[in-house]
Amino acid sequence: MERKPGERLKFLHCSDLHLDTPYVGLSPEKSDERRRALRQTFARLMEDVRNAGINYVLMSGDVFDTKYATGATAEMLIREIRNTPDTSFIIAPGKNDCFEGNPIYNSGRLPENCYVFESETLSRFDFAEDKVTVYGWGFRDGSMTESPLYDKHVDDISKINIVCGYADVDGDVNSTSCPISSQDLKKFGADYYAFGSRHEASDFITLEDSMYSYCGS
Repeated sequence: MERKPGERLKFLHCSDLHLDTPYVGLSPEKSDERRRALRQTFARLMEDVRNAGINYVLMSGDVFDTKYATGATAEMLIREIRNTPDTSFIIAPGKNDCFEGNPIYNSGRLPENCYVFESETLSRFDFAEDKVTVYGWGFRDGSMTESPLYDKHVDDISKINIVCGYADVDGDVNSTSCPISSQDLKKFGADYYAFGSRHEASDFITLEDSMYSYCGS
């Protein structure tokens, strides 16, 4: 999509939606009701994305509880992304929607404006028209024990550099949720780090010339 000169880009960061989570402990009827409400909330979010003219949606892990995901919910995701063609969706699979054997991310049916990180090693998507680069990784299974950012840095500081991923920043050194240190973030040098995994939202945390946050579930 061609941008107007001086047009400001808009980004939305979301994670840990856990679509189709089984809500263990609730009755089957109540669990179904909660899952329907969550799908409706996601549909409203996508309506807000369209109305607000969001350019990029950063989805940093656990969009689904894939083990329990239904075909209808997968179809909803595909339909909502297809109905939002002017927005680029970047998905970084997490522990519960990991890429390996994922019937949704591996379906071949995701629209062209949806980009999914497939590897636990750092990779990127370049959006030349906006001079935006989004780096990230995707859990292949339910565990990552090494930092994909360790001893790396952005390739071109003249671009808008963003990192999208499911990670545990300054957490347990033995974490299986992709442990990353704030020193890794400072050295890498992105403008913004969009993280998922923690269900409580954080403030924007400033690290010299960059910042990161957890958007919560």
